[in-house]
Amino acid sequence: RVIVGSFKNVDAAEALAKKINSEDSSFHAFVGRKAPCNDYFAVVVSRYVPIIEAKRIQSRVRKLNFVEDAYLSPYEDR
Repeated sequence: RVIVGSFKNVDAAEALAKKINSEDSSFHAFVGRKAPCNDYFAVVVSRYVPIIEAKRIQSRVRKLNFVEDAYLSPYEDR
């Protein structure tokens, strides 16, 4: 999965997902569930996909001027 942000506040996470979708709805950004190991809500822009496809999505989303960074997560259940 490609993660573009994580927030302790779910409203902040939802705001980023909404902003991404308004800029490019093909990302289908959504707020994922918190991982068992932390208290953050991840903003996700892909389903669980092969690494090659995830890297392409990561490159595309980094081009949005308000996305500070995007990273790949092996955690499927988000």
